[in-house]
Amino acid sequence: MSYLERYLAEEPQPLWQELLDEGDAVRNAGLAEDATAVATEAMARVHRNLQRILARLDKLGYNFTDRQAALLPPDPNVETLIASFETRVGPLPLALQAFYRVVGGVDWRGEMPGWSPMGPLLPDSPLNGVADENICYPDPLMIPTLSSLLDECEVRQDELTALERDEGLMVTFSPDYLGKTEPCGGLYGVLLPDPGLDTDLEVYGATTFTDYLRDALRWGGFPGLIQYQEPDVATVQALSAELESF
Repeated sequence: MSYLERYLAEEPQPLWQELLDEGDAVRNAGLAEDATAVATEAMARVHRNLQRILARLDKLGYNFTDRQAALLPPDPNVETLIASFETRVGPLPLALQAFYRVVGGVDWRGEMPGWSPMGPLLPDSPLNGVADENICYPDPLMIPTLSSLLDECEVRQDELTALERDEGLMVTFSPDYLGKTEPCGGLYGVLLPDPGLDTDLEVYGATTFTDYLRDALRWGGFPGLIQYQEPDVATVQALSAELESF
């Protein structure tokens, strides 16, 4: 069976890990087509999950900062942008390529009625001492468009050029849990370039890009709620019900 056939027939996460363990071998002629097909199927499931949650957020009256930017379609020139990225920066992981071909961009910043305040934070939350106790910091899902990511890489071209062959650079991906709610805060970064299936994403708790998507969707698109002692579990369950595994 091909990797794609197995991905469709089995629990997807262990197989994803198998391909992740292949490292840059996923670019080899004997594996590249199959690995790309798996990444494409995974992101198709992500896209359907995002559409489901987005419809539920609208019904719940979630106030998006920019509703039009909540789920942007793929850039019509996505293949040109991917080629440009790989020429100027280096390999773009297959998972990110598939995301930009299938999904596009996500920005769920905004406010859920009734979430502010959410109550006490967990003792080990990084928000302790810096957060306003009257404001909820749900860390809404936010993934930049490929053109935005390419722009950020071009700004740091000198640093990228200086990298050793097997090195990567943490490139700005989005504001962090604090910066998505207030005009201050830090940044999340994604490790680029990377020739593998997936790559590291520097968020609260080390993870890969796809693991970040899993965690975020498990929390209805708001993974920052895990930092609260009594998060709105009922709303999270309603948002994340019957999503597809990927």
